[in-house]
Parts: sequence; structure tokens; C-alpha cells
Amino acid sequence: EESLRTGGVDLVITPEPIVDEEIRNELVVRERLVSMVRRDHPVIKDTMTLEQYIASRHVVVDWPDARGFIIDQRLRAEGMQRNCHMRVHTLFDMPRVVASTDMVCTLPSGMAHHFATAHKLASFPIPLPDIDVFAYMNWHSSFDSDPGIRWMRSVIAALLEGSPSE
Repeated sequence: EESLRTGGVDLVITPEPIVDEEIRNELVVRERLVSMVRRDHPVIKDTMTLEQYIASRHVVVDWPDARGFIIDQRLRAEGMQRNCHMRVHTLFDMPRVVASTDMVCTLPSGMAHHFATAHKLASFPIPLPDIDVFAYMNWHSSFDSDPGIRWMRSVIAALLEGSPSE
């Protein structure tokens, strides 16, 4: 928020809108989460059960929110926990790890679609219902009419709208 206020950052994409009277935001993505494994996974074949999901080793993003990722929040609420075996810095690292291990990763469906072919991965609906992820563009109100920022927002929105969702 401070970087947006001081102009250190023009735009930031977050999973929740930044709530501040000087900050504007726009929902640009709402997607289902899916889980991915390598196509020749020794245990997970045609479907993924909740038991398999919990028992598997997961590669996860080192999430900056102390509450954890939305899937972990939901699991905790139901008295469960997944085995977060490896932490990586970005969502883009997870499919590469999964492609060469027996680990599982959970990604937004649009990203999963792009990685499935490139890394020979299979994707499954996560075995917990109704878990969507969101992406909000946030910018300082002083940039509302800035042509460069308006252009950048429109390009990002158009790119994210073209992302296939399940």
C-alpha cells in the first residue's frame, strides 16, 4: 500500500483487493483451483481423492500471508493439513518440480492449462468444493487518468481475460 501511495509501484496484483480510500482496484480473474501431478504418477491416475491429496507431498509457494494459502485455510477449518514438502518462490516453479517428482501442486485452472502440455502433467479438480482464487489489480487513485497506467491496466485485463478457466 505504501509503495502505491508514494509512487514506488504503479500497479500491483493481489489475491484480495487493497482496501484504502486512495487505492482503486478491479477484479480481473476468478478461477477454480486444480491440482496437478505428472501423467505417469505411481498413485494418482484418473481421479484425485481427498485422502490422496492429503497424503501426497506438495510443492507450494512460500506464501507471504500468515494465514496461508486459501486451500490451507480451508483444510485447517476442516481439521486437516496437507504435507507442504517443498516451498518455491513462484507459481511458475511448481509445475517443473511436479514434472520430475511424485509431488502435487495446486494452481489456478488457467495456469494449469498452459503447463499441462508443456510439462506432461495431468490436472484434477481439487477434492474440496467451491474454492476459487481471485486476482485484483490495485493502483493509486492519482493514476486514474494517467494514459500509461490506463493502457497497462487494459493490457493486463485483456491478457488475464484470455486465460482459460474451468
